Order: sequence, then structure tokens, then C-alpha cells
Amino acid sequence: MSDTDAIVVEGLTKAFRRQTAVDRVSFRVARGRFFGFLGPNGAGKSTTIRMLTGLLRPTAGDAVVDGVRLSSDLLALKRRIGVLTEELPLYERLSGEEHLLFAARMHGLPRPEARRRTEELLEFLSLADERGKLVVDYSQGMRKKLALACALVHGPSVLFLDEPLNGIDPVSGRVVSDLLRRLTARGVTLFFTSHALDVVERALAGAEKESIALMPLAVPMLADPGAISTTLIMLNRAATPEQKAAFYISLAAVIAAAFVILRLSVHSARRLSPIAQKMMGRLLGLLLCAMSVQFGINALRQMGVPLTL
Repeated sequence: MSDTDAIVVEGLTKAFRRQTAVDRVSFRVARGRFFGFLGPNGAGKSTTIRMLTGLLRPTAGDAVVDGVRLSSDLLALKRRIGVLTEELPLYERLSGEEHLLFAARMHGLPRPEARRRTEELLEFLSLADERGKLVVDYSQGMRKKLALACALVHGPSVLFLDEPLNGIDPVSGRVVSDLLRRLTARGVTLFFTSHALDVVERALAGAEKESIALMPLAVPMLADPGAISTTLIMLNRAATPEQKAAFYISLAAVIAAAFVILRLSVHSARRLSPIAQKMMGRLLGLLLCAMSVQFGINALRQMGVPLTL
């Protein structure tokens, strides 16, 4: 890994039982770059971020983030990075100010420094007037901005953002985008995931000397990495003809089985007592529910969603 690289990913793979969510992904991110990781839902973007931030152990491959290898020292890695996850795990019974101070102290910042950074972030993200309100009463946009502030309070050199502009209003989105551009100007590396190209373009709106290169998965990069400041990786997980055929066969089997069961139950129920008819109805309902759940699981697997039981 050269000194100019903030992130180096080498054959990163994650499999959940028989389903491979991330398959031998390799790329490099230069320091101070805005790096867009673009792909459809279920393509493995969030799984990749969880591996790069030490929240999920890779099945194979390795990565180096800001000079720290994933397989060596996860604690040192987490001191150098900030993470904004899509789920926003916040403590709802704390106020916004208390939550941010708590995050700063958990990162080991001295109390005066924690207070100073809390004030700066609350003011910049337009949360100063709502500092005393409980997180449970925050809107989605306010929660997103608070979670971003918690990811930034310790001054990370690499920031991972999982769908950071989802579910927030345009005004809040503009505030977040302005902050991201300021961070890149200060040399912070941003790893930004999204399923929509327009979202990434909106985050980059107004940024100077920004260009975009598309890199299909498992295909050499189309542009010189040193000549661009933004790279988008397109993860193409379109269903194959075999997957589509399996999906429709599964659907036809469920419909046929349900039709046969209904016909048999109506024919035989006439000969049963009322109590037996009621029991048969309940068993039939449970059987149809089980078949529907199994069909749903099969459908999700065909769409590339990793499932663990």
C-alpha cells in the first residue's frame, strides 16, 4: 500500500451459507477523495462497508484502511475512521447534545475538547436550537445529521457513509452535502454508498474539480485513478436466466399446490364434523402460510438478498 492510498481492498469476499453477498471485490481509494460506491439494492454495498469498518469478518480477502490492515488491529482501525450506517443506531432517551458528548467521550476526547467539537457540529448542522430535545422526538433528517456528527466528532481521516442522503429533506441534504465537500477539501477520504447515481451527483453538486469514472465490477478501471477525484463502482447483480426460471417455477409450484389443497379440503370438509372442519381450516391456514414464507425466502435469494437463519 502506497502513502497516497487511504483504502486498499484485495479480493474481499463475504458469503452467508450458500449465498455470496460480496464476491472478490478489489479497488483502491486515494487519500482525500470522494469515492462513490454505487449499486442496486442487495448488491453488497452495506456488507462491504461492514467489513471495511470491522463490523463483519470477511470470508476471504483483506483490506488496508488508513494504514491499518483489517486482519491485524481493529481497535486501531476504529480510532481512525468514522461510520454513518443506514440504520442510525442512536440512544433515543438522550438529548442530541448529550448523545454527541457521549460519543466524543467514548472516543477518548478530553472533556473541554469534547464540548468544543460538540458545539461546532451542532451549530454547523443546524441542531443547536434542538440540542435539548430527546432523540426520540427528532425527525429523520435530524437523526441523520446527529448520527453524522457522532461519526465526525473525533476527527476521523476516513469517513464511511452508507446511504447518507436517504430519507432526508432537500434542505438537510444540502447541509450534509456542504459538510462533505468541506471535509474533502480538508483531506478527509469519503466512502459514499448509494443505489442511485443522481444522489451521488447531488452530493457532489458545486464541488470544484470533480469528475466521475464508472468502473463495472471485475473490469479494469476506465480512467487513470490518479487523474480523477471521484470513482463510482457499479455492482451489477442482475438476475441470470437460470435465476429467473427458478423464480417462476417456484411461483407456479406454490400456486398449483395451493389450488390442489383448497380443492381437496372443500371436497373432504363436507364429511367432517364442525370441530374437525375448524381444525382442518386452521391446519390449512398454517400450511399456506408456511408455503408463502418459503416462497418469499426463495424469491429474496433469487434477488440476491443474503439470508441467515
